[in-house]
Amino acid sequence: MKLPVDLAVALGRMGLLAGRTWRFHRLADSASRPDPRRQPVIYAFWHEHLLPLARLHAREGASVLVSQHRDGEIISRLLLDLGYSVARGSSTRGGVAGLREMIRIGREGGTLGFSPDGPRGPRRRCKPGVVQAAGETGLAIVPVGVSATRRWRLNSWDRFMIPKPGARVYVSYGSPIRIPDVERPSVTEGIERVEKALNLEVERCERCTESPSRVLRRVETRVRRAWKRHPGPLLRGAEALFATAAEARHFLYDAGVLTARRAPFPVLSVGGLTVGGSGKTPLAAEFARWLADDGHTVAVLTRGYPDELALHRAMNPQVMVIGHADRRVAALAAAASGATVAVLDDGFQHRRLARELDIVVLDLDAIRRTNGRRLPAGPFRERIGALARAHVIVLAGRDVDCRAGAELADWIVRRYPAASFAHCSFVPERLVPVNQAAAGIATPRPTVALTGVMKPNLFFEHVDRICPGVAVRHPLPDHSAPDAEDMKGAIADAGARGLVVTRKDLSGIAGRLPESVPLWFLGERIEWVSGGALLQRRLREAIST
Repeated sequence: MKLPVDLAVALGRMGLLAGRTWRFHRLADSASRPDPRRQPVIYAFWHEHLLPLARLHAREGASVLVSQHRDGEIISRLLLDLGYSVARGSSTRGGVAGLREMIRIGREGGTLGFSPDGPRGPRRRCKPGVVQAAGETGLAIVPVGVSATRRWRLNSWDRFMIPKPGARVYVSYGSPIRIPDVERPSVTEGIERVEKALNLEVERCERCTESPSRVLRRVETRVRRAWKRHPGPLLRGAEALFATAAEARHFLYDAGVLTARRAPFPVLSVGGLTVGGSGKTPLAAEFARWLADDGHTVAVLTRGYPDELALHRAMNPQVMVIGHADRRVAALAAAASGATVAVLDDGFQHRRLARELDIVVLDLDAIRRTNGRRLPAGPFRERIGALARAHVIVLAGRDVDCRAGAELADWIVRRYPAASFAHCSFVPERLVPVNQAAAGIATPRPTVALTGVMKPNLFFEHVDRICPGVAVRHPLPDHSAPDAEDMKGAIADAGARGLVVTRKDLSGIAGRLPESVPLWFLGERIEWVSGGALLQRRLREAIST
């Protein structure tokens, strides 16, 4: 139900009083703020940032283009209260007249304000009006970015931002953009320049208001991008330190200076040479199921990440799952609970706990798509030569084509003949409904794909194969759940069509999504290309010895 215009204006005026408590800060490295009385310009800003900028630039005499819709009437009255002049029109109603009025004001030396994605969106997509005005008036376009440390977001098309009382509001002014001649084909180029510049300034402001988790997320993303190319000197230096420490530790274990302690029962380890995304967890769950089907009381021992604990319990309800950073402590707890055998998830480098069988999962994707370097310059924890410690090597990938990696498989068999070899592929199957809203949809067409796994790109590729048409992708750091801002964005983007996640992500989303938003996870199966029966036999032999 929409409020009457007069009441909405009254509430808006009350809200503007909170603007007196906002603390504005211009980024130190942004361009200088123009003086509109001496240097008229065209301010360009996204529609969602209208409120704080209206307060910041009040009484400067700028003219703003506002739509002729009902919401435009409310905004017009509030802007007039703040000393702005208003031209009415937009891309959807009265646009020509409004733009002509703005051009007239600009030619007479007035400063203009445009929200080029208004009044109906799409969000943060530039329309041509601001570029046309710049070309006709000769005024430079100054892109303005905004963010606030504490804020509300309305459930509107632009996720309109309202800083909370006392919030610190960061503002950044970009370098002026000049449009020399609007008649040239450069209009499209100008639109792209403005859109890119606006998003850049917003991104710079948002960095100042990010929570520590979001800062770490940004750092992790940049580091992982370097894994696909030659890393910089800082990462290479850190790699040398990491490699030296890791090699020294393995040397001490190999020399007997450090010793592994045995658990009260047989232990099978499933590990890898790389961080995340190789399929260690689903394979560990598969092996635990094999052993449970043979009649053993099985415990899965993990590091304790909540998503991994939840995933193991969902995949094998009959298996006890214990998480602890020290796997020997977890093994003793499992023994006290009656376990007769344990599967160690991600345990190749955890050498404090002895094991009867070391199964190493070799990530086909990491071999083919990364630089092959060690942490943090690359995804590898150890060199490929560490496979000499393995009893079983499993080459795994998420390629639908099971023949992928045949040459690498041949090389492994020749290079490490003492180890048993198996080859498997993780194949996507179907979208599995999680809530009632999803269960009632016969043909899922989710809008959003969200995941917190090490290789979100592979998940997105599988989603595209099963249900093409996903428009929005939300990658999160490995083992992380979406924060409140992530959830708001995902819910707003998903709408009635819903979203799809991995099974591993469910623990971080369950209970946080409205029941009206359909939710699925992408099911997958392990397809053994070769060596599956051999691997099953090796597990049974290790338990019996």
